[in-house]
Amino acid sequence: MKKENKLIQHLKTYKKYNTLENKYETLREELDRKGTQVRILEKSKEVAQKLYEEELEKKEQKIIELTKERAKLKKEIKELRKNEK
Repeated sequence: MKKENKLIQHLKTYKKYNTLENKYETLREELDRKGTQVRILEKSKEVAQKLYEEELEKKEQKIIELTKERAKLKKEIKELRKNEK
């Protein structure tokens, strides 16, 4: 009777261990997937930030060029008005 009880107890313990191990593996796989998703999102965020900064820099340069052109045109207009008088 004692051997049977020990065997039953052992089987119950073994079953609990297997259940816990399966849960652990499932959670571990889920954690790995989420970690991969996080890395992908971080990488895409970095790429988007880089593209944004590049586009911003291009637009800033365009604004600088247009400002210079505007100043040049204003100067030309001023000179033309002087010449008309």
